[in-house]
Amino acid sequence: MADQPDEHMQEREDERLADLESLADALAAFRQRKRDLDQWERVHLARGLAAVVAGCYGAGAVEAEIAMTPPDARTPRAKLPRDPFYERCDLALFERALNEVWGEPARRYPNFGRVDAS
Repeated sequence: MADQPDEHMQEREDERLADLESLADALAAFRQRKRDLDQWERVHLARGLAAVVAGCYGAGAVEAEIAMTPPDARTPRAKLPRDPFYERCDLALFERALNEVWGEPARRYPNFGRVDAS
């Protein structure tokens, strides 16, 4: 019985997998569009992946959905970060990051501390 995850960890794993599946679906949809991601899409995909890495499960699926928002339905005055980091975020980078995150175990609790992204 000690090898089985407790109920809390099973719920956390289920939430984590739901986030990852939502992000994977969004990336697949973007891949089919055969165009570069825009700033809105890059920022929200990055936030979604960051949320999963930090163990803030539930936020990844929300960010994936927001990333998929058509341009004409987006908040017109959204203040998106202009950090040059986002310019380097393309589909290939997001797909590699997502593959890395799939292999990580669920976190018992969210971690808002430093995350090593190297």
